[in-house]
Amino acid sequence: SGRGVKLLAGRAWFDVAKDAKRPFHVKVADVTVTVIGTKFDVGMTERSIDVRLAEGAVRADYPGQAARDSTLLRPGGHFRFDRSAIRAEVLTVPVESIDAWRRGKLLIEGATVAQIVAQLRPYYSGAIIVADQKIAQRNVTGAFDLSDPAAALRVIIEPHNGKVRQITPWLLIVSAS
Repeated sequence: SGRGVKLLAGRAWFDVAKDAKRPFHVKVADVTVTVIGTKFDVGMTERSIDVRLAEGAVRADYPGQAARDSTLLRPGGHFRFDRSAIRAEVLTVPVESIDAWRRGKLLIEGATVAQIVAQLRPYYSGAIIVADQKIAQRNVTGAFDLSDPAAALRVIIEPHNGKVRQITPWLLIVSAS
């Protein structure tokens, strides 16, 4: 009687038709997102599961939450589940930024370099290694082009006195200059 999908990796966009009798479920690792009708994206990295809502409402259920304590999101809501700490938080993002990745843009507001690298990895055909932990923890805000992840990474890193070295066409190393 229900509708749904299981996201195994990466990120997906959903535009779900309203059907109160048959809710739509997205299962991503241990988190379940329940929808009646809405537009949202769901992304998964090694460290986190993210749900960002553009329109409508969704509910997120996750391990470690108190009974009957689902997280309800409204437009502009960003649910982030830290997979290693088994902890959730709700943030706010501009609605217009939610599907920017579908238009080839990465819009970042106050994310660490390590978090941004995790978001860039699916767009790069090789490996990205951050060799300097001080740079990995720096905060970044900006708009970046996903069609050239190596160039985007250089724009992100250089203001922090870092350098991106392309060792082979399949390996980028981020380090201090």
